[in-house]
Amino acid sequence: MNVETITAVSDALANLDLEPEGLRHAKFKQDLVDIGEARKTATARHNEIAKELREDVGPQGDHVASALLRGEDPSDAARGSSNRKDLEDQAAALSAGLKALNIRERDTYNAIRNAESDERSKITPAFQPLLDLGKREVAAALNVIAQHYAVAEAIHGATRYGAEKQVNALGDILATAIGEHNLVPFENVDVPPEVVGLLEMLKDRCTAHKVYVLTAVPNCPEAKFPVQMAIAVDTARRAAAA
Repeated sequence: MNVETITAVSDALANLDLEPEGLRHAKFKQDLVDIGEARKTATARHNEIAKELREDVGPQGDHVASALLRGEDPSDAARGSSNRKDLEDQAAALSAGLKALNIRERDTYNAIRNAESDERSKITPAFQPLLDLGKREVAAALNVIAQHYAVAEAIHGATRYGAEKQVNALGDILATAIGEHNLVPFENVDVPPEVVGLLEMLKDRCTAHKVYVLTAVPNCPEAKFPVQMAIAVDTARRAAAA
């Protein structure tokens, strides 16, 4: 690996200030813990109230009779010691609080994702020198593969048999790298003149079959990407004529 590139990335990473995102992330994680504890407490009380309401059957006849005999107001005697309305109000308030906690929890998860995204957006550019180096080296490697693909295609075109496996294997690599991912542009690749010369030697000697001598081939299987290749070839011709 290129030492200069590694040094550049190392320096960029060392100079990153990731503390703000870390502090935000830690705060939001603690907020989730607090929300969880609050929900646990509220849910427990809500369940207790539900149980109390189920068990609250209102004042019994003997209780009302005793209150009336003590001279209490009939309405107060009938109400007895029931706390049902207060319990129902508490239950409603707790339900509203639990809904609000759910909203806060959702917002906190969003805030955590935002903090993570902000941190990643700071880190990624630091690695750009490595990505650029990779792009250059991959492009160089693809050009070598394309050169060998051109040779294999030329041999296959002349023999109609030889180099078929190599044509297919290299063609698949180029189809993925160029046709699908555009790692290098579509273009024609010249068959090395030395190879052309070797094929030319056969033209007059072969009488059982016709020898076709290719001098250039697309750097990507033309049958898979005919439109892109046609545009690339036309563009190259226009540039050469200008």
